[in-house]
Amino acid sequence: MTSPRRFLLIDDHPLMREAMASLVRDVEPAAELVQAGSLAEGRRLAGSGRVDAVVIDLQLPDGDGSLLVAEFRQRWPQLPILVLTASEDLGRVRQLIGAGASGYAPKSAGHATLSAALRLVLAGQTYVPPMVLAMPPPAAEADADAETLAAEQDARATAADGSGRLTPRQLDVLRLVCSGLSNKHISRELGLAERTVKVHIGAVFRALGVSNRTQAAMVAQARGLID
Repeated sequence: MTSPRRFLLIDDHPLMREAMASLVRDVEPAAELVQAGSLAEGRRLAGSGRVDAVVIDLQLPDGDGSLLVAEFRQRWPQLPILVLTASEDLGRVRQLIGAGASGYAPKSAGHATLSAALRLVLAGQTYVPPMVLAMPPPAAEADADAETLAAEQDARATAADGSGRLTPRQLDVLRLVCSGLSNKHISRELGLAERTVKVHIGAVFRALGVSNRTQAAMVAQARGLID
């Protein structure tokens, strides 16, 4: 018999954590719930036991929740992570998805919408509210947003594949990383937005199982990914 999933709920307000718990129980009545009120507590609980899914707020007393999103995504590439926050800023949403969030939903959304978002991320998909997607980005940012979104989709495909294979663009970025170029210089070399480069680098690090450029170069050399 499959054991119930263990959800980590992170928010500094007890009432909000109870709302998160109610949301999870609505989707998975038998779920095991653990709660944290800060980045430090969330990090500690995640390291002390199994974590099958995370629901997290961004405004935490000891830092921004996106830091944990990025940490958890690097540690557990396929972990469902749903961000619930008051922000509805399109740039912020894209930043969160790029950091590794599986989905984003505003706290103001109805229970049915939040339940649908949670079900979607638990199924391994990405959720972003239609009202956010409908917000037109500034014209100067439209192309950069499109390429970043494509990079995020590549990153998810690479993580889901689990074999460590990289896309051609990820390999391009890896080779330039191994050449010692900074993100800014890589963006100029490849004609990409710097935030798109960051998404590619994050995907490469996760696929190679490394946490920095030096380790990436060593693994890439060992696997014959670079000359």
